Amino acid sequence: MIKLTRLTKNNIKLSIIFGGLSPEHPASISSFDNILRSFRNSKLDKKISAIYFFDKEGTVVYNPYTSEKQPVDFLLSGEKIDLGTAVRRMSEQKTFFINLLHGNLGEDGHIQGIARYFKIKGTFGTVLPSSLSMSKYHMAHYVNSLLPSVKIPNTLLLTENNLESIFTLITEDNLGKDIVIKPNSLGASLFTKKFSIHENEKNPILKNLYDIFDYDHFSLVQQFIKGKEYSVGCIRLPEKIIALHVMEIITPDNFFGHDEKHKINRAEEVIIIQDTEITKKLKQLSIKIFESIGYEFMCRFDFIVTESGDIYFLEANPIPGMMKNSIFPKMLKESNLSIPELFFTFASMSKNIPEKKSIFNYTIE
Repeated sequence: MIKLTRLTKNNIKLSIIFGGLSPEHPASISSFDNILRSFRNSKLDKKISAIYFFDKEGTVVYNPYTSEKQPVDFLLSGEKIDLGTAVRRMSEQKTFFINLLHGNLGEDGHIQGIARYFKIKGTFGTVLPSSLSMSKYHMAHYVNSLLPSVKIPNTLLLTENNLESIFTLITEDNLGKDIVIKPNSLGASLFTKKFSIHENEKNPILKNLYDIFDYDHFSLVQQFIKGKEYSVGCIRLPEKIIALHVMEIITPDNFFGHDEKHKINRAEEVIIIQDTEITKKLKQLSIKIFESIGYEFMCRFDFIVTESGDIYFLEANPIPGMMKNSIFPKMLKESNLSIPELFFTFASMSKNIPEKKSIFNYTIE
């Protein structure tokens, strides 16, 4: 069993931010709902000070926390403030913020930079790990350079300018007859689909690419790797980085896209309690990646392992989904960790993260 901070003996106060200007806005709301219910079920919601809902119009709905409101009420009513006012208030509030702004602007370095500049403590993490993780293309190449034994699928990085020559490029790159198309920097497996390369698939492929380019500057076309998909969650504790129980994801056609991830009975998620040689290896690799990049608190890594034992890295998620059916909360539960325990531990740890100097005076002649 993993021992975390004793909750009854701390005076930590928390606040929560969620919503955001991202295609993952609904996931953020669902994560908030589950986290708030977890605090209430543990009788620990009195330690929550404030709730900030970042709406789709770019304004923020602020509410001092009260147990009398249902989770949805924090979206529908409260004090409407602009982003600048919200940042100033967060900076002055001096609580530890649980950041649930999934995806663009909340997970890609933007809010991380704001939090660092205005000295807002929370689960934001630092800019570099967030920005790198958000680009699947660059993150995969970093992992492959750090750990050459970890493979990455053959990948085309596309822009809208490449669309006219897409099928020529796929042929020239020998991606195989089955491919996966996905956005480079969107989460929730949005627009992540598997296709076969033949004539009657050309229009669906192009439509999916056009859909991606409505939201992302880059799209990835990857070789389909057949194998078992695994997810590994890592958290930083005061003494060390640990990997939670590994989850194997089983689908009928060995593909885990948006529908498989978010619709009931489309995928089977199996927590592996007794480690195998593969899960031990995946944990070791994940901890090395976590440590090398410098994630502050948590991250979830996705891999595929082929029948021959080759390990392929897919992506990193520095703000894992916290919905009731999400992978990360299931990992926590099987490791005997509650959601409130986790965030109180992070808040306690943050007090001991040393501030580096930022100003150095020198003469320019």
